Amino acid sequence: QEGIVVGAGECLKALIRRCVDARLVQQAVHQLALQQQDDDDDDDDDATRKRSTLESILVAVQSSLGYRYRQNWTHALGVIGTLIERLGPPAAMLMPKLLSTLGEMATLREHTSWSALNTVLGTVIRVMGPQHVL
Repeated sequence: QEGIVVGAGECLKALIRRCVDARLVQQAVHQLALQQQDDDDDDDDDATRKRSTLESILVAVQSSLGYRYRQNWTHALGVIGTLIERLGPPAAMLMPKLLSTLGEMATLREHTSWSALNTVLGTVIRVMGPQHVL
């Protein structure tokens, strides 16, 4: 089973490197900005609004940090680090819940993903800027 998890993680990182480009990021940023403007006018909740392709990917990847997947957090964090690097600074706007999730993970003493968590936090600081972490 470990080999499958490692292979899936590497495959996801390769897909992110090849498919998440500046155009996809810009499209997601633009759509998010439009939706934020419409939030004042609409009564739609978050579950019914249409997500961009990239936002759907981000939601899926971030869900891999759920507690039930804790045995595979090391691999999930590697995928998230790759994704943050590809997104660049817009990652802060596109993944607003990520920092709180990483903070919650840091308070859990029972997992063994400390090295991967520290690596992703370093990536977040480098890519998003320390103002989003501190």
